[in-house]
Amino acid sequence: MYKVIWFIKRKQGMTHEAFRKHFEESHVKLAEKYIGHLFSEYRRNYVTTAFDGGDPREPDGGFAPREWDFDLISEWCFADEAAFMELNRVMADPEITRLFKEDEDKFADRKSMTMIPCDVVS
Repeated sequence: MYKVIWFIKRKQGMTHEAFRKHFEESHVKLAEKYIGHLFSEYRRNYVTTAFDGGDPREPDGGFAPREWDFDLISEWCFADEAAFMELNRVMADPEITRLFKEDEDKFADRKSMTMIPCDVVS
């Protein structure tokens, strides 16, 4: 399996709920139409709360909610790296790229978007 993880933050002034609604009703539809056939799984994990600090096994360990910059952790799972390379080939089409970028401009803080390709070990 080959996985790409995206960390995505909403545009300034947009609520988390509006971000999620737009992503699900627009961006996911674009992904399903143009590249969905390449995914073995396509997960969207909407962050509600993040915790850190201290050791949660200790009384008063300091483990508590914290600020988190990202609204979404998206997982693209592929059978292999070749499927991801095919996705890149599809996305190189100028018309498809334009559609995705125009949509992203409606909801995403593009400068903060982070992509992490991963080799998955079970």
